[in-house]
Amino acid sequence: MAKSISQILGEIHLPFLLIGGHSLAFYGYPRNTLDIDFLVSEENTEEWFSQLRRLGYVKIHHQDPFAQFTASGQIPIDLMIVSPATWEKLLGNSRDFPFEGLTLQIPAPEHLVALKLHSATSPYRAKVGQDWEDIRQLVILQNLDPKNPSFRDLILRYGNEECLHKIEGFCHERGN
Repeated sequence: MAKSISQILGEIHLPFLLIGGHSLAFYGYPRNTLDIDFLVSEENTEEWFSQLRRLGYVKIHHQDPFAQFTASGQIPIDLMIVSPATWEKLLGNSRDFPFEGLTLQIPAPEHLVALKLHSATSPYRAKVGQDWEDIRQLVILQNLDPKNPSFRDLILRYGNEECLHKIEGFCHERGN
Protein backbone atom coordinates (compact mmCIF):
# COMPACT_ATOMS: atom_id res chain seq x y z
CA MET A 1 0.00 0.00 0.00
CA ALA A 2 1.30 3.42 -0.94
CA LYS A 3 2.33 5.69 1.91
CA SER A 4 0.75 9.10 2.19
CA ILE A 5 2.85 12.19 1.67
CA SER A 6 2.73 12.93 5.39
CA GLN A 7 3.93 9.39 6.21
CA ILE A 8 6.90 9.77 3.85
CA LEU A 9 7.70 13.22 5.22
CA GLY A 10 7.48 11.91 8.77
CA GLU A 11 9.99 9.15 8.01
CA ILE A 12 12.63 11.46 6.58
CA HIS A 13 14.88 12.64 9.36
CA LEU A 14 16.98 15.15 7.43
CA PRO A 15 16.51 18.84 6.70
CA PHE A 16 14.69 19.75 3.50
CA LEU A 17 12.62 22.44 1.88
CA LEU A 18 9.51 21.31 0.05
CA ILE A 19 9.55 22.59 -3.53
CA GLY A 20 7.76 21.67 -6.75
CA GLY A 21 4.04 21.19 -7.25
CA HIS A 22 3.22 20.35 -3.64
CA SER A 23 4.82 23.56 -2.36
CA LEU A 24 2.62 25.69 -4.61
CA ALA A 25 -0.56 24.60 -2.82
CA PHE A 26 0.63 26.34 0.34
CA TYR A 27 0.75 29.59 -1.63
CA GLY A 28 -2.76 29.20 -3.01
CA TYR A 29 -2.18 27.25 -6.22
CA PRO A 30 -3.03 23.57 -5.78
CA ARG A 31 -2.14 21.43 -8.75
CA ASN A 32 -1.76 17.75 -9.42
CA THR A 33 1.74 16.37 -9.42
CA LEU A 34 3.08 12.85 -9.51
CA ASP A 35 6.14 13.30 -7.30
CA ILE A 36 7.46 15.04 -4.20
CA ASP A 37 10.28 17.52 -4.77
CA PHE A 38 12.77 18.36 -2.03
CA LEU A 39 15.54 20.93 -2.00
CA VAL A 40 18.49 19.69 0.06
CA SER A 41 22.00 20.81 0.90
CA GLU A 42 24.83 18.99 -0.87
CA GLU A 43 26.32 18.45 2.60
CA ASN A 44 23.53 15.94 3.23
CA THR A 45 23.41 14.25 -0.17
CA GLU A 46 24.80 10.88 0.87
CA GLU A 47 22.60 10.82 3.98
CA TRP A 48 19.58 11.55 1.78
CA PHE A 49 20.51 8.75 -0.61
CA SER A 50 20.94 6.39 2.36
CA GLN A 51 17.61 7.33 3.97
CA LEU A 52 15.76 6.94 0.70
CA ARG A 53 17.32 3.49 0.21
CA ARG A 54 16.19 2.62 3.76
CA LEU A 55 12.64 3.57 2.73
CA GLY A 56 12.86 1.26 -0.30
CA TYR A 57 13.67 3.89 -2.93
CA VAL A 58 16.04 3.30 -5.82
CA LYS A 59 17.95 6.08 -7.59
CA ILE A 60 16.88 6.10 -11.24
CA HIS A 61 18.63 9.27 -12.38
CA HIS A 62 21.32 11.56 -11.03
CA GLN A 63 22.74 14.47 -12.95
CA ASP A 64 23.77 17.32 -10.67
CA PRO A 65 21.95 19.14 -9.29
CA PHE A 66 19.01 16.70 -9.62
CA ALA A 67 18.41 13.14 -8.47
CA GLN A 68 15.28 11.07 -8.96
CA PHE A 69 14.12 8.11 -6.90
CA THR A 70 11.32 5.59 -7.20
CA ALA A 71 9.93 2.81 -5.04
CA SER A 72 7.40 0.19 -6.00
CA GLY A 73 3.91 1.51 -5.38
CA GLN A 74 5.18 4.73 -3.76
CA ILE A 75 5.17 8.34 -4.86
CA PRO A 76 8.42 9.21 -6.71
CA ILE A 77 10.84 11.59 -5.01
CA ASP A 78 13.03 14.17 -6.73
CA LEU A 79 15.91 15.98 -5.03
CA MET A 80 17.34 19.32 -6.04
CA ILE A 81 20.80 19.53 -4.49
CA VAL A 82 22.23 22.98 -3.74
CA SER A 83 25.39 24.39 -2.20
CA PRO A 84 25.45 25.03 1.55
CA ALA A 85 25.40 28.80 0.90
CA THR A 86 22.30 28.55 -1.30
CA TRP A 87 20.69 26.19 1.21
CA GLU A 88 21.25 28.66 4.07
CA LYS A 89 19.87 31.56 2.04
CA LEU A 90 16.71 29.69 1.03
CA LEU A 91 16.23 28.20 4.49
CA GLY A 92 16.68 31.59 6.15
CA ASN A 93 13.85 33.07 4.07
CA SER A 94 11.60 30.01 4.09
CA ARG A 95 8.13 29.92 5.58
CA ASP A 96 6.62 27.33 7.91
CA PHE A 97 3.33 25.68 7.03
CA PRO A 98 1.43 23.14 9.15
CA PHE A 99 0.56 19.93 7.32
CA GLU A 100 -1.07 16.88 8.93
CA GLY A 101 0.75 17.26 12.23
CA LEU A 102 4.04 18.28 10.64
CA THR A 103 5.62 21.66 10.03
CA LEU A 104 6.90 21.98 6.49
CA GLN A 105 9.41 24.60 5.41
CA ILE A 106 8.84 26.03 1.97
CA PRO A 107 10.97 28.63 0.16
CA ALA A 108 9.60 32.16 -0.04
CA PRO A 109 7.48 32.71 -3.17
CA GLU A 110 10.21 34.79 -4.81
CA HIS A 111 12.68 31.96 -4.35
CA LEU A 112 10.22 29.43 -5.77
CA VAL A 113 9.98 31.66 -8.84
CA ALA A 114 13.80 31.69 -9.07
CA LEU A 115 13.87 27.87 -8.82
CA LYS A 116 11.20 27.61 -11.51
CA LEU A 117 13.14 30.02 -13.75
CA HIS A 118 16.25 27.89 -13.25
CA SER A 119 14.26 24.85 -14.38
CA ALA A 120 12.43 26.63 -17.21
CA THR A 121 15.68 27.86 -18.75
CA SER A 122 17.40 24.48 -18.53
CA PRO A 123 17.96 22.84 -21.93
CA TYR A 124 17.08 19.47 -20.31
CA ARG A 125 13.69 20.51 -18.95
CA ALA A 126 10.62 18.94 -20.55
CA LYS A 127 7.92 20.73 -18.51
CA VAL A 128 8.70 24.35 -19.40
CA GLY A 129 5.01 25.16 -19.97
CA GLN A 130 4.15 23.95 -16.47
CA ASP A 131 7.05 25.92 -14.98
CA TRP A 132 5.73 29.12 -16.57
CA GLU A 133 2.19 28.49 -15.35
CA ASP A 134 3.58 27.91 -11.84
CA ILE A 135 5.51 31.20 -12.07
CA ARG A 136 2.42 33.00 -13.35
CA GLN A 137 0.29 31.70 -10.48
CA LEU A 138 2.89 32.61 -7.84
CA VAL A 139 3.30 36.13 -9.22
CA ILE A 140 -0.46 36.72 -9.34
CA LEU A 141 -1.50 34.99 -6.10
CA GLN A 142 1.40 36.29 -4.00
CA ASN A 143 1.30 39.77 -5.54
CA LEU A 144 4.99 39.61 -6.47
CA ASP A 145 6.32 42.77 -8.06
CA PRO A 146 9.17 42.56 -10.60
CA LYS A 147 9.81 46.27 -9.94
CA ASN A 148 11.02 45.28 -6.47
CA PRO A 149 14.83 45.39 -6.86
CA SER A 150 15.56 42.12 -5.05
CA PHE A 151 12.89 40.20 -6.98
CA ARG A 152 14.00 41.80 -10.26
CA ASP A 153 17.61 40.71 -9.51
CA LEU A 154 16.42 37.12 -8.91
CA ILE A 155 14.52 37.10 -12.19
CA LEU A 156 17.52 38.36 -14.15
CA ARG A 157 19.97 36.07 -12.34
CA TYR A 158 17.98 32.89 -12.99
CA GLY A 159 16.26 34.00 -16.18
CA ASN A 160 16.87 36.89 -18.54
CA GLU A 161 15.25 40.06 -19.91
CA GLU A 162 12.69 38.01 -21.80
CA CYS A 163 11.70 36.29 -18.53
CA LEU A 164 11.40 39.67 -16.84
CA HIS A 165 9.05 40.97 -19.55
CA LYS A 166 6.95 37.82 -19.34
CA ILE A 167 6.62 38.20 -15.56
CA GLU A 168 5.77 41.88 -15.95
CA GLY A 169 2.95 40.73 -18.22
CA PHE A 170 1.62 38.49 -15.45
CA CYS A 171 1.38 41.58 -13.25
CA HIS A 172 -0.79 43.29 -15.89
CA GLU A 173 -3.13 40.28 -15.77
CA ARG A 174 -3.87 41.01 -12.12
CA GLY A 175 -4.26 44.72 -12.85
CA ASN A 176 -0.90 46.07 -11.58
